[in-house]
Formats: sequence, C-alpha cells, structure tokens
Amino acid sequence: MEITSNFNEVLIDIERMVTNIVGPELDRMLNDITVSIHRNNRRRIHEQGIDTHGSLIGGGNYSQKNMLVGAKSFKTTSMANSFFNKKDNEWVTVNGKALAVVSGGYKKFRELNNLKSNKVNLEFTGDLKRSFTYQKSSPRRWVVGFSDNTNADKREHLENKYNQTIWGVGLTEQNDIDKIINFYLKKM
Repeated sequence: MEITSNFNEVLIDIERMVTNIVGPELDRMLNDITVSIHRNNRRRIHEQGIDTHGSLIGGGNYSQKNMLVGAKSFKTTSMANSFFNKKDNEWVTVNGKALAVVSGGYKKFRELNNLKSNKVNLEFTGDLKRSFTYQKSSPRRWVVGFSDNTNADKREHLENKYNQTIWGVGLTEQNDIDKIINFYLKKM
C-alpha cells in the first residue's frame, strides 16, 4: 500500500525525542500516537469541519451559487431520477449535453444527495475518508496518509482550493501526542 502524507516527519521527530523509551514500549507508543493522529484527523475534518489551526474548512459554508449537474453527479441513480424528473428544472446544453441547474449551488446539491450541508466536511462518497489510513511500514516506523494517489491528489487540491492546512498535526493532535508520550515516560 502506498501512503503519502505530511505526518511522517512528526512521527520520526517523536522517535528521536524519546530515546529512553525502547523496545516494545517504543513500538506501542508510536502505534498509539499514529492511531490518535488518524482518529483525530478523521473526526476533526469529516465530523467537525475544522482545519489544523481550528478554523472552519472553507469558512464553514458550501457555495450557494447555481451549478450545473448531470446524472452521474449524484450519489445514486434514484437520487438523480428524483431530481431530473421535476418539471420545473432549468436546463442548459453544454457541448451537446443537457445539464440541469441546481439553484442553491453545492449546498443544495448535497441536500439533494441526503448529505449534511451545515458545514464543509469534505465527504461526498466517503472515498477520501476511507483512503486516509495508517500502517506500520517497518520496525519502529509508522506512516499516516492516503492509500492511493487519487485521494492524495484530492487532498492537495482541497488544501490549495481552501488555502488551508486541513490534514496534519494540529493543536488537538499535539495535545494527545503529548499525553501519550507522558504516559509512556511515566511508565519508565
């Protein structure tokens, strides 16, 4: 599994800082830290809609500017049919393809797909969230990131689009890392 991420440097730095923790205890500590980083990022991003600095992703609001959609834009065929069978839809032809106008923009489009629209949570199909993972790459070495290039590229695009660091070690993650390190240091 290929994983790309900006978390790996943090884990390497932690390993260098805690030289008095060795053997299986070091491996357990690094595992606990990795799981914590992964869990906190998923919760912070996909449930709370917050970046590493504690700000709402995209200012917290989905666009309400009218947008064009085709049938393949929807999560399911039944959701697409429900929308396209409305008699009052406005249609636009682009490059020979008929597209429907969604008044209310991406926010309304998410609602049509039975998704939350009260804050930006970067989840539509769930692929991005599922692809964000962690694994042990070698003895005493853990990595956190995306299991495929498509979602790694999507992450980069989203961080550039919103001009925010979304995935990474923020205050929440750092506090938990400190607690885990202190727990293992006290055991020594």
